[in-house]
Amino acid sequence: MADSTPSDTIRTEKTDRLMLRDEFDPGRALQIGLVQEVVPAGRQIERALEIARRIARNALIGLRAMKEAALKYIQAGEATAVAAIPSIHAAVMETGDAKEGIRSFIERRESASIYELRSV
Repeated sequence: MADSTPSDTIRTEKTDRLMLRDEFDPGRALQIGLVQEVVPAGRQIERALEIARRIARNALIGLRAMKEAALKYIQAGEATAVAAIPSIHAAVMETGDAKEGIRSFIERRESASIYELRSV
């Protein structure tokens, strides 16, 4: 049997805990990557909305491209996801949103999303 990496061990622990419905504290959930952040009780909805608002400020074409790349990674693995980067990048960089993003960065201002409904 091949040696397992710490990443493999954590992935196995996450799967086992979810399938067995084991209870664990927020600190352990954070440590093994089931959650990205732990907030005080009662503040979770407020924090989730803060994160959602930050995400919503991004150009939709970029979010779609990021989601596509993440799904490729999940479904087909790292090599497939990496191989898809050039075509995803080319499709995104041809959009008005990409051009506006570069202009707003150079001009040091908020980007005004144009969102072109293009398949990435």
